[in-house]
Amino acid sequence: MVEISEVNTVKMVGSFEDHFTFDSYDESERIFVSNFLVIRLSGRVDRIPVFIAESLLDLISQDGNEVFKEKKYLIRGFVYSKTLNGKLKIGVKVQEIEVKEDYEYDLNFVTLSGIICKEPRLCNVSKDRMICDFMLCCKNKGVKSYIPIVGWDDLARRLSIYKLGDKLLLRARIQSRIFYKKLSDGSFEQREVYEIVANKLKKVNRQ
Repeated sequence: MVEISEVNTVKMVGSFEDHFTFDSYDESERIFVSNFLVIRLSGRVDRIPVFIAESLLDLISQDGNEVFKEKKYLIRGFVYSKTLNGKLKIGVKVQEIEVKEDYEYDLNFVTLSGIICKEPRLCNVSKDRMICDFMLCCKNKGVKSYIPIVGWDDLARRLSIYKLGDKLLLRARIQSRIFYKKLSDGSFEQREVYEIVANKLKKVNRQ
């Protein structure tokens, strides 16, 4: 893995789930959001929020909001985070997009370098499995994002030795996960969380 001062890049191949809806303004341009569907080799589907400028949306839409759902797309961008109603939300901000029908499999590649801004926490989730989670502060062209990272098993053990302020370079993927939260009245509410799952990493020297 090459040492680079600041990295936050995403490359994915998949399809769009549904129409885009208006999300916000970025300077003078409108930003829209939809879910990007990426199929794992296991067959499980990750639903990843993607944010795309109106100028790029014209490349994949008709009459302003008709997504060509039958096509596969290659998108490049960066992991994007924002706080909404007191909760951190992550997704992908799209910078490039093109039709890609020649890929046999979907892709889900993330490369990040950044500073650990939340202490790694190691937990046993079963007799033979463990997980480590922490927060990484990354930049893309000056845009700062706070990104939740998780690692499993042997990688979780490696991650747990790092400290606040350490700089890491890692390869990962974005995944979505459904869970059920128990409410105060005893009922359960289905929720969806998005995570960056690390699969390779190294510590790099801070500049």
